Amino acid sequence: MRTFILFMAVSVSGQVQSEIAWLTTTITANLVDSEYYGGCMVEVNPSPTTVLAGCTNWVTFSCSGDFNSKSEGNLKFQNAQLAMVTGKQVHLAVDDSKKH
Repeated sequence: MRTFILFMAVSVSGQVQSEIAWLTTTITANLVDSEYYGGCMVEVNPSPTTVLAGCTNWVTFSCSGDFNSKSEGNLKFQNAQLAMVTGKQVHLAVDDSKKH
């Protein structure tokens, strides 16, 4: 079974037009920060750059509550962590208009 998680892609460059794309990927690392990156991030492989130019390998679930509720962001992050430790792929909706 695949885990489905909606997340926001993080970009290092400016953007002209936003898009949403789907990506099947594997979680390879996670990061929690109290000040930056929307509070929580994961690194994925293959990268969102395979479906959206201007993204990085790291994606955020906005645990800070900027793009969804804090509880929803944390639930997404917990599901991503579960997928990482079980080695399962995730199917993600990448939205490059929502960036931290």
